[in-house]
Amino acid sequence: MRKFTVIFASFGLFTALPAEGGEGGAIAGLSAGARSYRLMSIATDPLKQIDAPIKQAYIAHAFERYSAALAGVESLQVAIAKLLVKPNSKTLIAARLAWVKARPAYLHTEVFRYVDGPIDAPAFAGSAEGPEARLNAWPVNEAVIDYVAGAPDSGIVQNLAEPLTEALILSKNQVADEADVTTGWHAVEFLLWGQDFSAKGAGNRKASDFALGSEVKLRRREYLRMTAAIMQRDLAQMVQAWTITRREGYAAKFAELDSYEAIGRMLTGMATLASLELASERLLVALDSGTQEDEHSCFSDTSSADLLAGVDGIALVLERAGLLSALQTIDPAAAVSLKSALQAAQSLAKRFPAPFDQMLATPDGSAKRLHAEKTALALQNLASEISKAGRAFGVLVSVAGVR
Repeated sequence: MRKFTVIFASFGLFTALPAEGGEGGAIAGLSAGARSYRLMSIATDPLKQIDAPIKQAYIAHAFERYSAALAGVESLQVAIAKLLVKPNSKTLIAARLAWVKARPAYLHTEVFRYVDGPIDAPAFAGSAEGPEARLNAWPVNEAVIDYVAGAPDSGIVQNLAEPLTEALILSKNQVADEADVTTGWHAVEFLLWGQDFSAKGAGNRKASDFALGSEVKLRRREYLRMTAAIMQRDLAQMVQAWTITRREGYAAKFAELDSYEAIGRMLTGMATLASLELASERLLVALDSGTQEDEHSCFSDTSSADLLAGVDGIALVLERAGLLSALQTIDPAAAVSLKSALQAAQSLAKRFPAPFDQMLATPDGSAKRLHAEKTALALQNLASEISKAGRAFGVLVSVAGVR
């Protein structure tokens, strides 16, 4: 992922916004000195009006979604193993389908980013950074991983001088440039699909790239297997972090937070995802550049599905953690506005043009581009309504550009 957001006001609707804390940065740790989300100016104590185990429901949902994401990657590993045993078009297609099926559950977890969680910076475990940048970093400079058009000998796979290990793959990740991604979902995506040169479909790597018979192909096979294994371990760590019975885990410490602090983090994560990530990074940057390189999942042509999964992740937390029903008790009007904004964003995301790169190829003012711009605006409006809901709860939702 990018370390910052750059948005040009091409459409007269949006402005350039810095991403708070960067792609893998957290706002603060759970230790002493963590930011306070409670609005000190509020005269009443609105959270006394609700009787709902919001923190516990939020923790349970995070655990369930990370568990589902882990299960998806483990199924992907099984499909990859079958591909490597018998590389052919059937097993390659099955591995690609496993990747696609595993994505939504992971994308549903992105709502837990940006607010001190273990995915970004597990301070509770004494680690400076979480695994997010290893799991979902993009865009990808494919030439760092393997051959590309015009550079048949590029990448770690082709460099026979360096023994291929997990340590090597990890050591190269985003070192010289943030686009030099070597791990995670999009590294696996590139290995399974290859570059996308088609105006009508996704990449079309041949299964023979994974056949036995040469040292380079052996390295490609191992690279694919190792990268999926790194993803599996990172997600297993997230499941452990959100396991409420682990006394030293993140979930146990989150459960001890003041309710204002906890709800502030929940809402800030949602608003940041909606505005800075989905609207800005994944839509407006790509719309401005018009290049497929700024598409989220450009090798598989699944970026439109990614967008919907991200919006659905916000909806799931609002519903399953009981935040919408609690807001209905505290401020019915705010609840109606938030639900309306959520439904509008979901509706537009469900009808988003696919594949994403064909939408980018259309001229300014086309129906497809206008739909994409409208979706971005709806996501920014959703973030604004989440911020207003925060004020109703008596908490601060501070996201650059969101009122």
